[in-house]
Amino acid sequence: MWIMRGIRAGLMLAVVCLAGVGCKQYYNGAFGMGNDDYDMVKEYHLQREQKQIEDEKRRQAQMQEQERIDSPRIGIDGGQSGLPPQHNTTQPVLDLNHEVALPDAQPGNQGSWVPPTQPQQDYVSTQLPVRPYQPTTQPVSIYGQMPGESGEVSPLDSTGQLRRVSFTEEGGDFDVTLDRAGEYLLYASTRHRQTADLYRQKIDGSAITQLTDDSGNEVMPTLSPDGKTIAFASDRSGNWDIYLMDAEGGPAVQLTSDRTHDVHPSFSPDGKRLVYCSLSERSGQWQLVVVDVANPTTKRYIGHGLFPQWSPTGNTILYQRARERGTRWFSVWTVELDERGEAGSATEILWSSAYACITPAWSP
Repeated sequence: MWIMRGIRAGLMLAVVCLAGVGCKQYYNGAFGMGNDDYDMVKEYHLQREQKQIEDEKRRQAQMQEQERIDSPRIGIDGGQSGLPPQHNTTQPVLDLNHEVALPDAQPGNQGSWVPPTQPQQDYVSTQLPVRPYQPTTQPVSIYGQMPGESGEVSPLDSTGQLRRVSFTEEGGDFDVTLDRAGEYLLYASTRHRQTADLYRQKIDGSAITQLTDDSGNEVMPTLSPDGKTIAFASDRSGNWDIYLMDAEGGPAVQLTSDRTHDVHPSFSPDGKRLVYCSLSERSGQWQLVVVDVANPTTKRYIGHGLFPQWSPTGNTILYQRARERGTRWFSVWTVELDERGEAGSATEILWSSAYACITPAWSP
């Protein structure tokens, strides 16, 4: 595990971001695609191949024009004037009917794009040296990338000043959060079994304290502002709900008990309220819910979104939300609550037509 706030890795709760069909997202931020999105991907690659054909056509035309300009003109008498030389007819000829057979898209699991079992067809014509799109058997990430694109090297690929602080040899450590003093970490881990438990560890130490020991999964821990209480999500009761427990460990108290999935809690600055996201049974979309910690039956729905983060100094809530048309990429939004807890108008603060903007977080 590396000390980085970024894309979370985790378990396998698959949920639908959009009503009906379309982009799917797992609780930890991983993406998959619905049937409509596979049509979009196929169209994207067809357009990409067509652009390569057009670029190659322009390149060959420019080369031929340059050869015509640079080549000497040979006259009947052998002089340097007269008719232009005959070009080599064995040079590649642009085939306007060039086609590439793309595979039929099949939905994969957890952000994977699984290729069809039938072997891929080759070019209809091999005259044009354009590399065909070849799907991979490895999972394909679409955090800002379409399948088949290699992407660029990220500055985050460098080790820089990173320091490794956990050393599990099996399973994984994820959903990391720090206390406000920056002295210790809370995280979920599958290091001891296939289901996740919560652990506590000092940043400058290697000893870990196991805080939960349940057959279900405990994930997404967050600390109250005073550092005394941990809120987290667990499926120990059959579906995902929000729980509270002492930061030093001990029995957990169930805060929500709806039939819907409730995940990713975040405390208000005074610690009296929590915001989390809940999967609506009616719409099939994730919605943001604010609950009173002392009276959990008092709830307020403030809009649609995922992975809310309450500002450490005010009543502004940061979250991500997917578009319901076009590329369907996620973008980052904020909404501010008034003194009565009513939500104002949502504001989109970060977006892109080519990339997904996900899992936002506040600085201290």
